[in-house]
Parts: sequence; structure tokens; C-alpha cells
Amino acid sequence: MCFTTILAGTLSLRGVYQPGSMLRQSVYFFCFLVLTMVTMLNKSRGATISLCVALLIMCLHRKKNIILIAVAGIMIAFTPGFTDRISTMGFTQDIRSKVFRLAGEVIKDYPVYGVGYGGEIYRNSNLINLEKYNERLPEEYQQKNGIVKSTHNIFLDVTIRTGLVGLGLFLLIFLTAVWMLWDIFRRRKEDFFRSWSICLFACLSSFIILALFADALYGVQGTLLYVNLAMIGILWNLSRKEQKPFMPV
Repeated sequence: MCFTTILAGTLSLRGVYQPGSMLRQSVYFFCFLVLTMVTMLNKSRGATISLCVALLIMCLHRKKNIILIAVAGIMIAFTPGFTDRISTMGFTQDIRSKVFRLAGEVIKDYPVYGVGYGGEIYRNSNLINLEKYNERLPEEYQQKNGIVKSTHNIFLDVTIRTGLVGLGLFLLIFLTAVWMLWDIFRRRKEDFFRSWSICLFACLSSFIILALFADALYGVQGTLLYVNLAMIGILWNLSRKEQKPFMPV
């Protein structure tokens, strides 16, 4: 859910300062506030870090965003139950460190081409014996009460399935998207292009950070990635044209 709320919240924050009536701007701010609150109350460390990064990037274009972010932070801090959720996050007690180490052991045996592209291969004990790899790990990193058969990390997931070759190609997608946004920001001085390039960069950055702590190649989160990349491609194509877009928003 946090993939959706962070993306929508970032887009809402951009809309607050766009030309329009006070009612329209108030609706955008209300949406931003609610989506931010829902994200924080989800009790996800990855989502919290991801949201903070997105908001900091949004401040690069409009310094006034700092005021809105501060107001949202104060209101969320006084939300009933928020402090209890933060205090019980358990930052030092996370099974993900064990899951990541287990995935690393599998990658050592299939470093170049991976085990094959298919989510069920990693989970199939007849194809990949995770018990064997779990026994290789130091005692403190072994999973005792059942093995988590998911990496909870998009880059580990890709590396296990397609190896370092696939990981390199996958990273190239993100590098290309970042280059396109930088190209837009560098060449076009109009507020339309600059605000959208920063906004989409914030969306992409927050997605990547959140994907370090969750599976993100399927379902809604996978769709959001494709939508984000598609929006970057559309904006880049518009920026290559000499004429301005006929309906800037």
C-alpha cells in the first residue's frame, strides 16, 4: 500500500502550488496530508525513509514545501497511536538481515545467469534447497522458525532470477530514467518541465528506496513502476519538442 500512498502524496504536493483556486490547492494539501499520515501509520521503516527522501527532493524546487511538510509532520506527530508505533518499530530486530544473507548465499552459486526468471523457482524446494543454504550461514543469521521464501528486495530478487547480467540491465533502466530527467531539467527552463522532472525524480527515488525493503516486481507496485517510467518517457518526449505543451498542469 505504501507504494501507492507515497506516489500519490508526492504528486499531490506538486499540485499544491500550481495555478488555480484556493479550493483546488486546499484539496491537494488535504490529499497530501491524509496520504502522508496513512504512510507513516503503516509502521514501515522502509516507507518512512522513502517518504522522507521524496519530500526532501520536492523541497529542491519550491522551498515553500518545507512549510507544508512541517505542518504535516506536526499534525501526524499528534495523531493518536503514532508515537507508540514508532517506538515499537524494533529497528535492531529485523528478519530482513537473515533473508538478505540467505539470498546472498544463493547468488554465490548462481552469480552470472541466476536460477531462472520465475518467482516460483526460488520458492520450489525441489529446484532450490533453501534449507541447505540456510545451514551455511552463521548461527545468528540462520532462520529457525521456518524460512522466508522471498527476498523482500527488488535488486536481490532480480539478481537471483537473472544473475549479475540481468541486474546490470535492470539498473540500466533506472540510470536511463534518471538521465532523461536530468536532460529535461538541464535543457528546459519552464516551470512545467522543471517541476515535473523533480516530482518524477522524487517518485522514482522513493520507489527504489522502498523496493529495497519489499517485493516490487508484481502486483500494484510493479504497475506503479511502469507508470512512473512511462510518465518520465512522456515528459522527455514533450521536452524534445520546440513547442510548449498545449495544456500545462
